[in-house]
Amino acid sequence: MERKTLAVFLSFLLILAVGTDCLAQTTQEQINSKKAEQRETKANYQTAQKTLESLRNKKNDQEAYLTELNSQMEELKETLAKLERQYNEKQDELQLIQADLADAEVLKAQQYEDMKLRIQYMYENGESNYMELLFSAESLADFLNKADQISAIAEYDRKMLEEYEKTVQMIEEKELQAQEEEAAIAQLQSEYEEKEEEVALLVEDTYIQIREYEEEIEDSKSEISKLLSKISSQENDLNALIKKQKDEQAAAALAKRKAEEEKKARQAAASGTAAAPTKKKPAASSSSGSSAPPQSQDSSSSEGSSSGSGSSGKYLGRFKLTAYCPCESCCGKADGITASGTKATQGRTVAMGGVPLGTKLNINGTIYVVEDRGTVYGHVDIFKNSHQAAMNFGVHYADVYQVG
Repeated sequence: MERKTLAVFLSFLLILAVGTDCLAQTTQEQINSKKAEQRETKANYQTAQKTLESLRNKKNDQEAYLTELNSQMEELKETLAKLERQYNEKQDELQLIQADLADAEVLKAQQYEDMKLRIQYMYENGESNYMELLFSAESLADFLNKADQISAIAEYDRKMLEEYEKTVQMIEEKELQAQEEEAAIAQLQSEYEEKEEEVALLVEDTYIQIREYEEEIEDSKSEISKLLSKISSQENDLNALIKKQKDEQAAAALAKRKAEEEKKARQAAASGTAAAPTKKKPAASSSSGSSAPPQSQDSSSSEGSSSGSGSSGKYLGRFKLTAYCPCESCCGKADGITASGTKATQGRTVAMGGVPLGTKLNINGTIYVVEDRGTVYGHVDIFKNSHQAAMNFGVHYADVYQVG
């Protein structure tokens, strides 16, 4: 009868073990699926980060280009202002040249009128006046002087006419040159105004491009924020699944231990019952008395195991152990401030996801506090003061208990 009961009990344990294995396998499949989802999300996050960086670089390039365009615009404005001054100065110069030309024309006309009068006088009076003037000379020297005077008058008229003709020609040439310079300045003004208009259009287009990049950057930031939230949610789901798996493994280990302890207890009880008939009654009574304490001890041990907790705390499973330090290589920063806001301390601080911050863990007899993040549930990262100490720690595995 007892053998039949034992067989049924062992069958039940076998069914339980198979069911647990199937459940664990299903959980593992869920973990694998969640990891695949997280990898895809992280890949999308990396792509979004690269896109954001590219947009920022393009925006910076456009801003630099806009600065250059604004500088060009300032130079064009200064050049146009200078050309405007030059044009106005040339206008004033032309007015002065035209006034000089008008004066020269007046003098030329006056000289011409004077010459006409002298010529008219000479024509109307003939050469008698000149002859009288010459013959009225008292001496040869006086004759020659009078002749020189007559010649000088004619020469004077001729030179004055030539001089005024040269003056008029020079003024006309200056006027032509000033007009050409004025036209050149006007042409430059037109060209620079066109250039200013082109630069103004480029400035406007650049402003529009920068605004578009800013909108795209905001959209990219929003997308990254959503991806980060999704990654965080997936991390929480993954930690929950890993915790579930670890709890299942811990329950299976406890069930297996309980079954082994019960099996040992039954074997001990069966062994004691079989030995009783071969001995005398007094001896049997003595043997029964001596076997009672072990039964009681095994029963107590079995109860402790089935509860899943004891002096070490609640058994969580066999976890992976690594170490980290407060450097940028390990944490991305070097201030030593944990996710919980506390200062990381060697011998106390550990990092792990899947449990509330402040959870206490018993690892190899040392009580640690989960004060940081960075690893999934089942992977405990132990804080060390130096990077070398963290590297020397390596990778270990240990039974982990939750206490407190």
